[in-house]
Amino acid sequence: MRTNPQARGAIESCRVSLHELEQQFSDKFGAAGLDGEKTAVLYEDAMDTGFGQSCRGLFLLEHLGYPKDKICILHGGFQGWVAADLPVSTDTPTPVAATFPLDSSASDVMLDKDDVLAALERDDVVLLDVRDVDEWIAESSSPYGKDFCPRKGRLPDAKWIEWYHGNPCTVR
Repeated sequence: MRTNPQARGAIESCRVSLHELEQQFSDKFGAAGLDGEKTAVLYEDAMDTGFGQSCRGLFLLEHLGYPKDKICILHGGFQGWVAADLPVSTDTPTPVAATFPLDSSASDVMLDKDDVLAALERDDVVLLDVRDVDEWIAESSSPYGKDFCPRKGRLPDAKWIEWYHGNPCTVR
């Protein structure tokens, strides 16, 4: 898999460092009360409408070093909970902030731009694009709006997998 100089320049223009993102998410999880002892149960509206937010949360928590046995996803999401006629609330809780146990060295699942640039040169790496189809075909740059970000496209030689509509996996 070889890349062109234009693609390399696009990757090199990332504006926020991985360290900054790790600190931002660590602060948010700590503010929510996660301290490494409590179990985090993540959920979204439903697994086929939430664009995988709960899975992203699981990934982030694992990457940041949160204990794997303390991270769970609610099967069926909020809609599954409601369909089971379980209690819901409109009260806004006040979390007790905690010190989040940030240790991104505990995980090796996150790549930075240099890692991906190196991977673009390798034949034994498959890049998987799991964004919306409109992003894949470069009609849109974001699920938040057609021109939310002016840059459109995908990484060179990436394969597209639609995974969040609950349909059988489609690969292009």
